[in-house]
Amino acid sequence: MKDRKSRRLYWCAALVLSALLQPLTTFAEIRLEVTAAEGKLPSAAKANVLAWLSLSRYRQRNDLDAALMLRLQERAAREARAALRPFGFYSATAVASVQVMPGSNGKHWQARVRVVPGKRVLWAESTLQVTGDGSNEPWFRAALAAHPLRAGLPLEHAAYDALKGDLERTAANYGHLDAQFTQAELQVDPATGTARAILRLETGQRYRFGATTLPADSPLDSALLRRFIRWQEGAPFDASLLLGTQFALDDSLYFSTVEVLPGERDRPTLSVPVVVQLAPGKRQRYAAAVGYATDTRGRAKLTWDNRRVNRHGHRARAVVQWANIGRVLEGTYALPVGDPAYEELAFLAGVSDQVLADTDTRTTRLKSTLTRARGNWQQAWGLSAERTSTRSGDLRTSDTLVVPSVTLSSAPRGLARAAMGGRSDTNGSVTELTGEGFQARLDGSATAFGSRSTFLRLYLRDEHRQALGENWRWTWRGELGSTLVRNFDSLPASYRYFAGGDRSVRGFALNELGPRDAAGLRTGAKHLLVTSLELERKLPRQLAVAVFVDAGDAFNNLQGGVATSVGIGLRYRLPMLNLGLDLAQAVHAPGNGTLPGPRIHLNLSPAF
Repeated sequence: MKDRKSRRLYWCAALVLSALLQPLTTFAEIRLEVTAAEGKLPSAAKANVLAWLSLSRYRQRNDLDAALMLRLQERAAREARAALRPFGFYSATAVASVQVMPGSNGKHWQARVRVVPGKRVLWAESTLQVTGDGSNEPWFRAALAAHPLRAGLPLEHAAYDALKGDLERTAANYGHLDAQFTQAELQVDPATGTARAILRLETGQRYRFGATTLPADSPLDSALLRRFIRWQEGAPFDASLLLGTQFALDDSLYFSTVEVLPGERDRPTLSVPVVVQLAPGKRQRYAAAVGYATDTRGRAKLTWDNRRVNRHGHRARAVVQWANIGRVLEGTYALPVGDPAYEELAFLAGVSDQVLADTDTRTTRLKSTLTRARGNWQQAWGLSAERTSTRSGDLRTSDTLVVPSVTLSSAPRGLARAAMGGRSDTNGSVTELTGEGFQARLDGSATAFGSRSTFLRLYLRDEHRQALGENWRWTWRGELGSTLVRNFDSLPASYRYFAGGDRSVRGFALNELGPRDAAGLRTGAKHLLVTSLELERKLPRQLAVAVFVDAGDAFNNLQGGVATSVGIGLRYRLPMLNLGLDLAQAVHAPGNGTLPGPRIHLNLSPAF
C-alpha cells in the first residue's frame, strides 16, 4: 500500500516537473528570407513566393534534419520561379541555400532564397468582346472600360481573372443567365515579353422576373408585404433588387430572419421565380441606455417598442429620457404608407423640459408627420400643436402655437427605413440631430394660429465623412439657421438658436455663445452659423486620434466674426460603446472680454 502511494506521488511529481519544463523545450524552426537581386520585388509577388515555398510550410516542423532540408532546398528554386510567373516574371531565376544555425544541434535552420526577377512581361493589345442580346448594355460597357489589361502595363494573371469574373458576375446580376465565354485565353510569349488576353462573351437573352411566392403564414398582411417588393413580375431580372428587398424587409424589424431567393430559371419562358421566406421577430422590445457627456453630464434613456401592433404593420413606441439639460416623455404611433420601407404616417404626443443657456422651457406637444420618399430624398410634412412656458431670470412667458413644418433629408444608400417619426428637432433639445447627410427644415407660426409671434425659421445641416487611404479620414460638418420674426422677445426659446458645446463649437460650454440681454442672460438668437473640420488617424486596438478646428456663433447681428477653436481628440470605438475625449482651446471669442481656457469635452455612451 505504501509502495503504491509512493509510486503515485512519484508520477504526480514527474508530471508537474514535465509541465514546468515544457516551455523550455526546444522546437525546430526554419528562419526564411526572400530577397530580390534586381531592385524591389512587388510586395504581392514576394508574398506569393513565401506562400508557395515548401520551406514556409515546414517552418514549425520538429523533425527537421539535413536530408529533409536538402530536399526542401532543391524544391525552393523551382517553387520561387513558379510563384513569380503570375506577376509577369517568366524569365526569373532563383537560388536557394540552407544551413544549420550554430549551437542549435540541428534544430534551427537558416534558409535564404535569392531571386533574379528578370524582364517583366507586359500586356500587348487584347481582344475583349461582348456579343449577343446584352452587348450594348451600359453595365457591360462599364466593365470593359474599366479593365486593367492595357498595353504597356505589367502582366498580372489576377487582373485577367478579375476581368473574367467581373463579366460573369455582371451577366448573372443583370439576368443574362445563359451567358458563356466562346473564347477565354491568356496567351504569354516569354520570348518577346508580351501577353494578350482574348475574352469573347456571348450574353444570350435577358431573363425576367417570374412569379413571387410569399409565405402563407406571414404575421403581416400580404398586400403590405408586396409593397416591400422592389420589382414587378415581367420586369427585367436584376439581382440588386433582390438584395434591396432583403434589406428593406430586414430593416423593417418585423422579422427575425429574411431570405429572398431566386428559384430555378425557366428557359422556355426566360423567367426567374422568386421565393420570400420570413420568420416573425419579437413583437415587444425594451431597451435602456446610460451615458455621460460634458454637455449633458449623466444621461439615461428607456425605450419600449411594439414593432408589430397588428397585421397592417402599425407600430408604437414610448420613450423616457433624462439628462441635466432636459427631460423627455413621449409616445409615438406610426403606420406605413406608400413604400413601407421609407414612408409612414406618425402621431406623437409628449412633454419635454429643456435648459437652453439661461432659459428653462417646458413644451407639451401633439404632432403628426407624413414622411414620403422621392428618389434619394425623404420629405417629412409635419403639423404640431404646442403649449410652451419659458422662464428667463424673473421673466415668465407662455404661448400656444400651431407650427406647420417641412423637412427634406438625404436618405443614405442602403437605408430601408428612417427613424420613427422622422429625425429629431434641432432646437437644442436633448435629442439633437446627429449623423451623416443633408437636412433642410422650414417651420413657422403666425398670430393667426394663436401664437404670440409670427415667425418663419430655416435650418440647414450637412455632414460628410470621407476616407483618405486606409487609415485616414476627414469629417466636415456645417449648420446654418435663420429666422424672420416680428417680435423676437415673444419667440419661444425652443425656436431660438444657440451655439457652443460638444456637438457645436468645442472649446466653449453648451449654448455659451450668443447674444445677452440687459441682465447678462443668454437668451438665444435669430441666426446660427457653425462649421467644423476634423482629420482622424486610425490606431491599433480600435483607437484613433484627431485634430480639429471649429467655428461658429448664434447671433442677431454678426459683428466681430465668429468664435473659433482648435483642438485634439482621442476616439475609442467598440460595437456597444463609443468614447470621445477632446481638448479644445478657443482662439477667437467675439463679445467675450477674454478667451476661455482649454476645455475638455468627454462623451461616453452608446449614441442616443
